[in-house]
Amino acid sequence: MKKISAIICAILMFLNALLHIALIFGAPLGEFVLGGQHVVFPIEMRMASVFFALLLSFMGLLYLKLAGVVNVPISNKIMIFFLISNTVLTTYAIFANLFITESIKETYAMTPLTTIASVCSVIALTKYLKFTRAKREG
Repeated sequence: MKKISAIICAILMFLNALLHIALIFGAPLGEFVLGGQHVVFPIEMRMASVFFALLLSFMGLLYLKLAGVVNVPISNKIMIFFLISNTVLTTYAIFANLFITESIKETYAMTPLTTIASVCSVIALTKYLKFTRAKREG
């Protein structure tokens, strides 16, 4: 269950990174992110998408490491720190997409995706942390 949940999270992170890459190149998909205020991101907002694309790709790699699919040269403690932080942020994003954004597209498209990412991340991290605790104790 940990592996499947972590892989689902990785896929969602990479898809979200691809969305931001499309926004960097001027795709008219801005209504799906960051409040949906711009259909096509202005140049200054595209820099934010560069940051998000890199961050989301990094998180995707960490979820693949958690699943045991890739070996990323980062300590498990740092990986867990980033993944717990990401889980908190995706959980916040659920509520932001439901109640704060004024974009209907962001609400209906991104809320289910952030909910799935958040739930899968909690499952994967819980399974991982239980396994590592049992390994230390036994």
